[in-house]
Amino acid sequence: MPVHYRFEGRLLKFEAKGKTGNDELMTTIAEATSASDYNEDTIVLWDLRQSETLSDMSATQIRIVGEDIARMVRNYPNHAAAIVPNDLYYGLMRMLASYSEKEKDVARFFRSEEEAMAWVASLLEQE
Repeated sequence: MPVHYRFEGRLLKFEAKGKTGNDELMTTIAEATSASDYNEDTIVLWDLRQSETLSDMSATQIRIVGEDIARMVRNYPNHAAAIVPNDLYYGLMRMLASYSEKEKDVARFFRSEEEAMAWVASLLEQE
């Protein structure tokens, strides 16, 4: 399965490798967001550095994915971040986020794991 997830305390880490079908992506997200560890304090981190999926998606497909994700997570005002490999993914993730945004959502995009984890640490310190 090219999409994996694991909980590390409040942090829910997704890792995508290679090409991922929309059904597989949605199934994995649904599984993670229905787990007992997922709640309003969860911080989500997507590691997309090895993903090859977004660059093959049309704007319509990205909109559908964003809307599907928004429906799954609407009950929680989670913070979310993604580690992206290049400018194309950075732009596509911003587009996806615009389709799934809620008022209280905070989405950030990073080029390195170190930057992303520093942001996560800053959120954890706010407790």
